[in-house]
Amino acid sequence: MVEYTTVEKTTDDGKEEHSIKIHSKVSEGENIREIGSDVKQGELIMNKGELVTAFGGELGVLASVGALEVSVVRKPVVGVLSTGNEIVDFDTPGPLSVGQVRDTNRLTISSISKNAGFECLDLGVAPDNIKQLEDCLRMALEKVDVLVTSGGVSMGELDLKPTTFATLLTSTGSKKLIFALPGNPVSATVMFYIFVLPALRKLSGYIDYKNKIIRTKLLHSIKLDSRPEFYRAVLKVNDEGTGFVAQGTGNQRSSRMMSLRSANSILVLPGRSDSLEEIKKGELVDALLLGPIQ
Repeated sequence: MVEYTTVEKTTDDGKEEHSIKIHSKVSEGENIREIGSDVKQGELIMNKGELVTAFGGELGVLASVGALEVSVVRKPVVGVLSTGNEIVDFDTPGPLSVGQVRDTNRLTISSISKNAGFECLDLGVAPDNIKQLEDCLRMALEKVDVLVTSGGVSMGELDLKPTTFATLLTSTGSKKLIFALPGNPVSATVMFYIFVLPALRKLSGYIDYKNKIIRTKLLHSIKLDSRPEFYRAVLKVNDEGTGFVAQGTGNQRSSRMMSLRSANSILVLPGRSDSLEEIKKGELVDALLLGPIQ
């Protein structure tokens, strides 16, 4: 190694070493990489279900052994369709009319899908009309493998989608998945993380397709709702670097997109009971990770 040597003499022009002194004993073959020493013949270089990523060395490993082609699982194409007579495109200019709502669901869900590495088609907005909705669904299912809709799944007169999750078998024998999510934007986003994203990973061949859940301490007390709740929070490493702490994002109303701003986790809270009405500051809860930890 060069760090264990010193130059004794250089050439007359001073540009090259003429002789050096070695200060460490060198064994025969030391620091020489033998042919075939990196990967042995017959050695398994990648497992079925292992991800080929942009940040890991998988491409380099494949290239190093001359593997120009490998069999992979095709990722499903996702389509996102919003529904409702009140829904208008998010980029609609000017003040909205009374009763109109800017569509945040398509933008948010499409962004999450693309960030997770899935091709996502924006299928627009379908009105609350049975014939037009049916036409939109038929057209969508011709283009995508997984259809994600939002709105129209409650108990209202114009809530026309009778299912929440469905599998359709086409005339060609292929399967199509439909996820009908709530219209409230926070509910739609949270349900996408909990149900749809793991399903997309599994369809793509992931072995570890489930959401990551870690234990974290609360930085403040939380009064429990009568139902189990997915509480949006900012999760970070504590000051000591020994664990995680979570801070809620304020009002958790299901229509309030501000509760998702900066949120990188969802706290999984139980419903209120006679024996448990509040999770106190400093207690541990499960946190479902949405993004990088601060």
